Amino acid sequence: MLEARSLQFAYPGQKSILFPDLTLHTEEQGILLGQSGKGKTTFLHMVSGLLKPSQGHVFVNGIELSQLSARELDSFRGEQIGLMFQKPVFAPALSVWENLLLACSFSSKSPDQVYMKDLLSLLNLSGKERRKPQQLSSGEQQRLSLARALAHKPSLILADEPTSALDDENCEKVIHLLKKSCAEASATLLVVTHDQRVKQSFQRSFTL
Repeated sequence: MLEARSLQFAYPGQKSILFPDLTLHTEEQGILLGQSGKGKTTFLHMVSGLLKPSQGHVFVNGIELSQLSARELDSFRGEQIGLMFQKPVFAPALSVWENLLLACSFSSKSPDQVYMKDLLSLLNLSGKERRKPQQLSSGEQQRLSLARALAHKPSLILADEPTSALDDENCEKVIHLLKKSCAEASATLLVVTHDQRVKQSFQRSFTL
């Protein structure tokens, strides 16, 4: 479950950004829409604990993130939250499989290698476990980013602009894969985007 209440954030020398209240229950899927420059990524970083809000509260599975120490927050994020960044970022010296294992290393749970192989199959990445991320196409890297976000079986998936550079056909495919993967993992999903094409795919919609 994800709950954000009365969030505000101010970068140095700038006015505070006010954010809408948002609640997604366990296994629910939703979208936060907003134009570029409105603070969507800032919101995503606050609800993942990467940024601390100037005001307001973020709860993930009943835990208020601001009440956790830095070490506790790192541990909590490693256990409970999967992040899919707008631009995939991998450890370039590691293989596809090693990047998934790295994601799991931040969790206390042992890597479920059968589950990870199933993820790669679902995302059409089977047979590419030994390749380096830079040897994959941009679409494959995007799917690997999703696999990495899901690899440690988090309860909450946060996706930042997952369709921003895609044509209509691939936009639909990525959203379908994202929703299907999260549903099969029983994970709550929040997509943050300016892409209006995605809105029709979600029952829960919020606007920034």
